[in-house]
Amino acid sequence: MKQSRIRSTILALLSAPLLLSAASPVVYNFQGGTTDGANPKRTALIGSSGQLFITTVYGGSTNNGIVAELTPAAGNTWKETVLYKFMGGTDGAEPDGALIANGASMYGTTSIGGAPTGSGFGTVFQLKKSAGKWIESVLYHFTGGSDGANPYAGLVLNGSILYGTAFIGGLKSGASGYGTVFSLTPPTKGATWTQSVLHTFAGPLNDGANPHSPLLLAPNGVYYGTTYNGGNSKFCALGCGTVFQLSQSGGVWTETPIYNFGATSTDGHNPHGDVIMDPTTGVIYGTTLDGGTNGKGTVFSLTPSGTSWTYAVLHDFAGGSDGAEPRAGVTLGPTGVLYGATIEGGGSTKCTSGCGTLYSLTQSGSTWTENIMYSFQGGTGPGADGAQPYADMVLSNGKLYGSTYAGGTGTTCASMQGCGTVFVYTVP
Repeated sequence: MKQSRIRSTILALLSAPLLLSAASPVVYNFQGGTTDGANPKRTALIGSSGQLFITTVYGGSTNNGIVAELTPAAGNTWKETVLYKFMGGTDGAEPDGALIANGASMYGTTSIGGAPTGSGFGTVFQLKKSAGKWIESVLYHFTGGSDGANPYAGLVLNGSILYGTAFIGGLKSGASGYGTVFSLTPPTKGATWTQSVLHTFAGPLNDGANPHSPLLLAPNGVYYGTTYNGGNSKFCALGCGTVFQLSQSGGVWTETPIYNFGATSTDGHNPHGDVIMDPTTGVIYGTTLDGGTNGKGTVFSLTPSGTSWTYAVLHDFAGGSDGAEPRAGVTLGPTGVLYGATIEGGGSTKCTSGCGTLYSLTQSGSTWTENIMYSFQGGTGPGADGAQPYADMVLSNGKLYGSTYAGGTGTTCASMQGCGTVFVYTVP
């Protein structure tokens, strides 16, 4: 992955204060340290009363991340309540994935932790409110062997069963391998959930490798997802990634790549964010972090035709005033407009390659037109804006809810990168 390049980008944020325009969508600035979270990476969960539930990878008592609730307050500000601080032992550490809700409980994953020593290969956890407090319970500890390791993505719920992906693992021993798709079935008696591996990725050339995004459950019961690496392309050393489908028949699960990225030298590669499906047409939409004509990433579609799929690139990012490197997927609006975010581009000089953008894509016939809705300005300290919007956004009642990994007024995070923000953007 490109963690080193991403980190070098956010380290370039300047510490000088930036005066925001009234158009800034930021409603909360994480402060880091032992009392607040820092650096959110994934989608916020909207609660029944309009509040947001979100995880941060860092911050909290031991800097292992938190779960927070954000509630609208006076003006354009939101009030934060920390629901849980991960300690980094058996409870897990660095909750990278988004939360999902089921009744009075929320479920999520931690990408590492789960062992008493503070190490470990990640967990699946439950948060349940009892007597006014949120109690965390670990449903499963990954071993790094055949079950997988490092579940970066969140979960999907089908009935009472949880489904997810692990980035690596899948071998009989050791934290290696190309990752897995797994399920967790609740207990009929006692408190032990049952984990089952539905698919072990084989890696290039014939299969995907390293799933980083959550699964999409289609109306017909088929699951879709992406792998960051793998596939049969010659243009990426580890493969350029895939889109796959996973279906069950007679208790047997079958995984099939439906597209291998890097079909040409200018094709997109390394999909990182969620994929979505238009429920009316069955078209799948997503993004690639890299590749494309300009090497800055793409937005793509896959249109079903019988048992085959037709692939198309809807937009090639160019960087500069345009966006670059869409780490997040896209969100589909009620009129067919796609909304997304890029972690670079936008033109701000407070980040090496720009601080990121919010964009829309509108279709007219066979042509898709991009519009940059907002360019993040970065900076740290009083008045600073967000930077590097990693997370997929949620569209609700004409507003896009999202977060930035860096930037914001928080000054306790290392190397002046900022502790990140939460934003609410009103769609024009």
